[in-house]
Amino acid sequence: QNALVEYRDAFSYEKNNTELMLKIGECYRFLDRPEEAERMYRLFINDRNFLSTQDPRIQYNFGLILESNGKYE
Repeated sequence: QNALVEYRDAFSYEKNNTELMLKIGECYRFLDRPEEAERMYRLFINDRNFLSTQDPRIQYNFGLILESNGKYE
């Protein structure tokens, strides 16, 4: 939870930092807060940098978050 506070604080200064978006999303996922995790993952995925990474772990984790939120399609 301390990491989440630190990442959110840094994100308030760097709104376009995709690494922070992903780290905040992961913190929310680990804290079982899937709604907030989905919001941050969507910010990350909608960024053009996501297209260059295409990391399957990110896609898998996002799928888990959507499943937690009851979004199956």
